[in-house]
Formats: sequence, C-alpha cells, structure tokens
Amino acid sequence: MSKLVTVFGATGTQGGSVVRGLLENTSYKVRGITRNVESAKAKALSEQGVEMVQASMEDVSSLEGALAGSYGVFAVTNYWEIFDQAREVQMGKNIVDAAKKVGVQHIVFSGLPAVKKLTGKACPHFDGKAEVDKYMFQSGLTATSVQYAAYMENFLAETNYTKLESGGYLFNFPMRGTPLDLIYAGSAGAAVAAIFNDVEKFKGRVISLSGDRKTVADYCDIINKVLGPPVQVNPSPMSPDEFGKLGFPGADDLAAMFAFYQTEHPKYSVSETKSLDPKTKDFMAFVQDNKEKIRTILKCEPFTDGLSSFSPRTLNLLLLVASKTFLLLRFAEQNMRKLITVFGASGTQGGSVARALLKDGTFKVRGITRNVNSEKAKTLTEQGIEMVEASMEDPSSLKRALVGSYGVFALTDFWEVLDKDKEAQMGKNIVDAAKDAGVQHMVYTGLPSPLKLAGIPCPHLDGKAEVDEYMFQSGVTATSVHFPTYMEVTFRPHMLRKVEPGKFVLGFPMEGKPLHLIYAREAGTAIVAIFKDAEKFKGKVVSLSGDKKTVAEYCEILSEVLAPAHFTANQMTAEEFSHLGRPKTAELGAMFKFLQTEHVKYNQEETKRLDPETKDFRTFVTENKDVYLSLMN
Repeated sequence: MSKLVTVFGATGTQGGSVVRGLLENTSYKVRGITRNVESAKAKALSEQGVEMVQASMEDVSSLEGALAGSYGVFAVTNYWEIFDQAREVQMGKNIVDAAKKVGVQHIVFSGLPAVKKLTGKACPHFDGKAEVDKYMFQSGLTATSVQYAAYMENFLAETNYTKLESGGYLFNFPMRGTPLDLIYAGSAGAAVAAIFNDVEKFKGRVISLSGDRKTVADYCDIINKVLGPPVQVNPSPMSPDEFGKLGFPGADDLAAMFAFYQTEHPKYSVSETKSLDPKTKDFMAFVQDNKEKIRTILKCEPFTDGLSSFSPRTLNLLLLVASKTFLLLRFAEQNMRKLITVFGASGTQGGSVARALLKDGTFKVRGITRNVNSEKAKTLTEQGIEMVEASMEDPSSLKRALVGSYGVFALTDFWEVLDKDKEAQMGKNIVDAAKDAGVQHMVYTGLPSPLKLAGIPCPHLDGKAEVDEYMFQSGVTATSVHFPTYMEVTFRPHMLRKVEPGKFVLGFPMEGKPLHLIYAREAGTAIVAIFKDAEKFKGKVVSLSGDKKTVAEYCEILSEVLAPAHFTANQMTAEEFSHLGRPKTAELGAMFKFLQTEHVKYNQEETKRLDPETKDFRTFVTENKDVYLSLMN
C-alpha cells in the first residue's frame, strides 16, 4: 500500500518540485496543501493525481485535518509573504505540532541556517526557519531539515537585473567574487523524495542542497556563452553593506544573507545532492532549460510565466525592488567594470595597453601622467581615459592615483633618469602604493637581470629585475611581463644607418645570433588577456615575442619590402659596439651581449596564445613602409 506524503506549497517552486519528485515514485500517494482548492494550479495538480486539501498554517485545527493519515510531510514557510519572523516561526511550529498530534512518521522541513547565531547579524528570513528547525528536532518527531541554496530561478527574475545605458546588464547579487551555491529548486524534488525513501539514514540530519558552486561572474559568463551576443551580463560590484543601504523592504535582510554566504559557515554540498539525485542539474543545464525565458528578460520583452504564483504583497515588493534598481543605474554604469590604472599611458608600451583596454571594453581605464594639461593627456581624456596626475617619486601622489583600482599596469623608464637605483625605487614606490590601495592584480613590465644570470652588469635591465623581485615578495597578486627589443627601434637613426645611397646597415650587434622583437605599439592586447585571467598568470613571468630571426634575416625582409633599397646586418661585435663611446652604447652593448646567451626566454607561442593577431616583423615593416621611406630619404 502506498504511503501518503502531504506537501505544503504544492503550487509553488519548492513544493511543486517535491510533488513531481514523489509522483515519479510509485511508493507514495501525494496530498497537496493549498489555501484555495479552486485555483487553476490546484485543479491542475488534482488532474495529475494529487489530492488537494484546503488548510491555513495559522489555523492549527485545519492543519490537523489536512495531515490526518499522512506518513510523511514536506513543509515550507514563506517569510516574504508576511515580512514577520515571529509569525513565520509560529506557522512552522503549528505544522510541527499538527504533525506530531496526528502521528506523522517523518517530517521534512525546508529550513535554513541561523545567521544571527553564526555571525551576530540578524537575517530574519533565515533565522525564523532556523528556529523552526530547532523546535522540530526537539519535538520528538522523526525529522530532517533540507536547506536549499539560493535558487537558480533568481536569474529568471527581471528585477534582479539592471539594464545599463552603455549596453549589457548587471546581475544584482553583491557577492564580490565569493563562490555562491545555487540549486535548481524547480527540479530538486527528486532529492527530497530520496530522503523520504531512507528515513533511517536521514532522520535527525540537516541536508544542504546545492547543484552548483561558482562565482556570480562565472554564472554570468555561462549566460553570456549560452545566449551569445548581444547578451552581456556582468556581476554587481556592490558589497552586501552597499546593497543593504538601497532602502527597499527586505534590503537589510538580503544584505545579511549575502554577507553570510561570504563566510565559512555555509555547508551546502553538491556531492551529497548528486548522491540523492544523480540527475541534479548544474547552472549550465538550468540556463539551457531556460534560455528563452532569460533571453526574453534581457531583451526587456514581456514575460509573465509564473507571476501568478506571487501574492499581491510579493508582487508589490518586486515592483518596489524594480523601482529601486533604477537608483543603481549610475552606480552600475560607473562601477560594474573593474578599473585598470596604466602608467606610461601616453608612451609606446603604456599607450598600447590603454588602447587595448579601451577596445576590449571589459575594464575602465585610468592613465597616470605628470601633467594632465598636456596635449597627449587631453587626447587620452577625449578617448575615454580618466587621466590623473602623479609622480613615481612621490608615494603619496601614487596612493591617491591608485585608489579604486582593480589592476595596475606599471612601467619605469631607465633612460629618463639614467640611474638604476632611482628607477628601482620608483618601481618599489608603485608596488607599495598598489598594496596600500588594495590592488588585486599588478602587471609590471620587468626584465631579466644580466648581472645575476650571466655576470654582465646592465643597469637598465638589472633595475627592472630588482623591481620584479620586490613585487613578487610584496604579497600583491602580480605578473611580470618582459618585452624584448621593440621593432620600433629600427626607426632610430643609430640602428638604421645609411652607408651610401640606397644601402643601409641594421645596427644590432648580434653576431649572427637570433634576436627577439615585439611590435610594442600593438602588444597591449596580450596584456589585457593577462588581466582577464589573473588566476592563470599570478606569480608568473610572461616573456613576449612577436618574431625571432637573425639580424641578416630581418635585413632580407627590409630589402624585399623596401626594394630597391638594400639592407645588411651590422658586422660589429657587442663588445666593439659597447666601446663606440657614444651615449648609451656601453649600456646597450652589455644588453646585446646578454641577448646572445642561453638565459633569454622570450616566447612567441605564448604571445600568440595571448594575442592570436600578434604581428611578425614582415607585417610590421609592411604596415610602416611609409615611415621607413621617409627616414631613408
């Protein structure tokens, strides 16, 4: 004979799912509790074989009649219909008392953790259910508490999204990068049915259900991937405290919940949920199941499926939340994208990074300059870059300049100061300021140390290596990017010497050894890719290269593209170059000696992975043919 399980909330999300899970199991008959047996949803369940009975959680006598003959009970209470913790608790206790009185053999209550007890911060819609849990376990009934993670169905509520004026959407869960457990509540009923199937195993226990555990950013990425362009959803930048100050009814309660989710106390278990129901769906499956509903919401087209299940009070709340969402618009527009601050934004390296960040659109961009009124600074401002004034030698100005930055792209220029120690101190000042400002990812354009690796003093490399070491030991999440020689150096007269009409010498003294080059002006895309995957690149040195050839091979390319001009490789040794006696030649000669050693680790393949459109030297020369012709003439 089939056992009777009575389900509260049978017309709602949780209860409806449990009804379906029980109906799939022929061991049970199912009774549903409703306040109106004549409603369309109640009649639909009756047609599926569910016995629908009328009762109120606030009327103990009606509950006793509704539970008579039940082997099991699935109970759920809804704080959001009444906004009254004490009243919700009493409803839960009424169900427990009625179940005990009529001899129910197994009660499963949809409880939640006691947030106030665990964190000291009140969260009424959790704390009330925790109080019912405690009362139930002390009642003498055979009982199980099932604690649901946050519903995946929250992503089907239009009020949880903010549409941005710049395009795209913000999902308003203030989790700040902490993973969040989610459950597809509408399909979790099979797990609850499994609990009823094994009362001995689950009596007296708390079972915490979860179908997936990811960051909100990861969940948003799944939506973006499944729905494809033009859909673009990003996580809220708000903290729980900021969320709590929005002022709508329940904001403080929800803020406390989100703060709780970011502690060590939640104990939701994807593995246990899967052991109860191997068909438990993750978020990807949920989005696949509901992609048309989500698409409709994000296009702001009418979508009313399920709204009839809300009480007038709940609908009013949703409308109020929606109105408050508009107050988030400017905040979201300004703060959804993380801020990257770029040093050297008006130069070759920094300018390339700034342009690539603007083109990608994932991040906001701030540029550091010594003069915000310069023509270059004004041009960058017109392009959408926030320009601020700071000096690498003034730590206080650096701290102000980096406030609010998620990431920093930093570089130092030895050739401006011609002093290794001074350059190193500038770099260290940036690191210290980044740490003080709470920067989450610093990318510094460092270089290897010829002195340490090969015994060759080379101040403009050694100083940057010293900054690299300091940065990696600072505790800041950091990546060092090593640029090889710029392709743009071949524009300089001392590297492209005219020896007679139509004949030129490319001046790199590499003695037949290959030389790595990079098109520095277009290398910024690779840096953006590093910022977009901090976990992969933190603590790493990434050595960029766009091409690797001998100087003679580079000369062949120049001769082919710029024909009839002819180019040959410099036959001078690095040692001879260092003794030319001109400014910088001793320093550069030491660098060329080092570049001929086995210590050079630049990597074309990794550069191409970061930016598949990385350009080689032939492409560089072809694109800049007019520049070469002008120089040659």
